[in-house]
Amino acid sequence: MTPIVVALGAERMVSRWLRVATAIGLPLLACQCVSGPNQPLNKPAVEPTGYAAGYPSVNRPNQGRSGDSSAVDAPRDDAMAVDGVMVGVTFSGGGTRAAAYGYGVLKELEATQITAQGRTSSVFDHIDLMSGVSGGSVLAGYIGLTGRTGLADFQDRFLYANAEESLNTSVGVDTLAAGFTGGVNGSSKLPRWLDDRLFAGATMRDLEHRRPAHVHIYASDLYNRHPFVFSRATFEAICSDFESYPVSHAVAASAAVPFIFSPIVLTSYSEQCKTQIPEWVDRAINNPQENEFLKSIARGFRRDRDPEQVRYIKLADGGLSDNIGVTGFIIEHSRQRTPYAPLTPQQAVRLSRALFVVVNGESAPTATWARTLEGPSGVDMVLASTDIAIHASVSANFEVFQRTFLDWREELVRWRCALSQERVQQLRGTLAGWNCRDVQFSLLQLSFDQLGPERHKQLSEVPIRFRLPREQVDLVVQAGRDVLRQNKGFQRFLTSAPVRHRPLPARTAEETR
Repeated sequence: MTPIVVALGAERMVSRWLRVATAIGLPLLACQCVSGPNQPLNKPAVEPTGYAAGYPSVNRPNQGRSGDSSAVDAPRDDAMAVDGVMVGVTFSGGGTRAAAYGYGVLKELEATQITAQGRTSSVFDHIDLMSGVSGGSVLAGYIGLTGRTGLADFQDRFLYANAEESLNTSVGVDTLAAGFTGGVNGSSKLPRWLDDRLFAGATMRDLEHRRPAHVHIYASDLYNRHPFVFSRATFEAICSDFESYPVSHAVAASAAVPFIFSPIVLTSYSEQCKTQIPEWVDRAINNPQENEFLKSIARGFRRDRDPEQVRYIKLADGGLSDNIGVTGFIIEHSRQRTPYAPLTPQQAVRLSRALFVVVNGESAPTATWARTLEGPSGVDMVLASTDIAIHASVSANFEVFQRTFLDWREELVRWRCALSQERVQQLRGTLAGWNCRDVQFSLLQLSFDQLGPERHKQLSEVPIRFRLPREQVDLVVQAGRDVLRQNKGFQRFLTSAPVRHRPLPARTAEETR
């Protein structure tokens, strides 16, 4: 029995399986022992969702939406609405290694305190946006459900656990046949393990009604060839009920490496849909100024509404199309007409500092064939080509996100400066300290290479899988803490007015875990 690698970058295991398949011969594909496709779990939407024009600001019951100018004030636990600081975090794919790296960043955010508007709090308490891909989706889903309390036990529940124990890990004729005809592992084993260890049957509705306010999990739409974001906007486009979909299955879709896992399947209920396709879809398609990234997603949504083209949506590893998890923000901002989306008007006038952290656990190349005249072999060529595509998509997605993020700041400033004093007073409760242009945005990308060549090499050699020794987990967690603490952009954010960093006492060895 050979252990399976079940996260983005499962090249070693896939490579071995492909080589064995070549040796055995392709006739094994006719094996009758192959299981059928995964069955869809999503349900049709019972009634129009009502979210086409807005987005829930803090995802609490009875909370106003960003498209509604009469939205009520944010609840007391909305830290951003109180002191004007907003934080977003995304976690890349890469199995337990990526989850450990992102976890280290979160632990450092938790341990770092800031004082803004006379209120001292942890930076972690200001996280309003969070997303994850593949291994990073496990972290985003769990912390999205549990908040700060989840930081205390995530290491034991997941990072130190063996998520591969529930999977078919053998290499043989039966499993190779299954791999070549759809995938070795179906949709039941990993979600069941995730529910037992982490999610306890939680659905997307449970994820919505927690803080951080906006949590997105990413897969890849194999037919439309673009990211699939588990969000209300996406489920609305396929006329499906978002709230009842299990978090464990969304995470499993995000980690569904082709060949190793069968695609997770959703039904498009276009023929019984009770809503029109969201207006932003055609607006994006017909706008010559819109970026091609969003146009591609909009065209995919349009195809999903055509039963002649799409009846079933097949989902695989999110890292294939967006390995840093930024598409959701681009969609949510671009699909709404309000310049402050996805914030409420109250939040938008109080915002003074925004920090967005992209936690990118991508490793350096490690192939040996670059040191020899021979190679790469056929299998290595396929794997290298996949790596090129993923690396290129990371660069392109980050560039689009960076442009969207900065454009959002400019749109927000124009909207704020156009408000009357009466409206500002109504939204803020006071005119004291009001400066419509005082909005500073910071965008960070945290990667292994920022820790120096030696640690970069050491971290890249940690295998991408869902089972790691404790010492490797601790190594990567510490790297996440260090890379954020040493980042100059993060230090500038902490010292920018009106935010003030309050130094903490030196950490003990136990506290740095």
